[in-house]
Amino acid sequence: MKSPEIDALATWHPLRGHPCPVTGRRVLVDAAWTVRKDDYRLDTGILERGVVVSLPIGHTVLADTGRFFEILSGIRRRPEIDAGRFVLVEDYTGHSGSDYEGRLSYIRRMVEEIRPIGIVFITRSNPWRLSIRLGVALGRSKVHVQLAANYPRALGLASKLLGRPLDGEEPAASAWASARARLETSVLPGGVVQAVWEGRPGPDEIPAMVAQYERAVARAMAENQGKHLGLHDVRGFTEASFREIHALEKSLLALRSGRAAERTVVVGGGAF
Repeated sequence: MKSPEIDALATWHPLRGHPCPVTGRRVLVDAAWTVRKDDYRLDTGILERGVVVSLPIGHTVLADTGRFFEILSGIRRRPEIDAGRFVLVEDYTGHSGSDYEGRLSYIRRMVEEIRPIGIVFITRSNPWRLSIRLGVALGRSKVHVQLAANYPRALGLASKLLGRPLDGEEPAASAWASARARLETSVLPGGVVQAVWEGRPGPDEIPAMVAQYERAVARAMAENQGKHLGLHDVRGFTEASFREIHALEKSLLALRSGRAAERTVVVGGGAF
């Protein structure tokens, strides 16, 4: 079960231990909500009171579908979830397919047992998209079904289905600021992270600034299949001491080492 798409998930996906690139929240997970087999694996978790996220990888058979619904039934009983009003976000990036009986069982049990207000499938596969649309047409249920090309778009659709912003949701452009320094980040089309660094940060402020930047990187990678371009404007850092700049540079280099796909363009600031 190796592919560039699956490998990329490990670098940013909230069900791989990373903060959600849209909300900054950590997904609530439980060992009982995972499945590990040679040809199939499943991770499931609660992002917030109205969103359950699942990540199936590999091929699903009827028994796997049954186990998935056992997990969902348990999650619906948790106090952290609004059982009467939640959206299921299914990331099918690494899902290669399922058997016919499993698909029929999925439609029936989702409508009769789980009853989410909506399901958002993340997939770029045309056969999967066609299959999902066909299932919706045959099911004729009140469960709203949407398709998204990536994780941030899926959470945007989930927010619309819920009729409210997600807990902790951050816009594509956001900022961190203190009395001494400021960092403004924007996620642009094509996986570009624009970061404008200003002021004179103290060493104690650098981790918070890097965390702000990392959230933007994760969001860009989620939108662009695990790749991104970092565009840093450090012209406003001219008053920062070399020691502080060097500490920031080391933090960025450490971040880049975990984001192997990153390319970086820096405007101003010879220390970088």
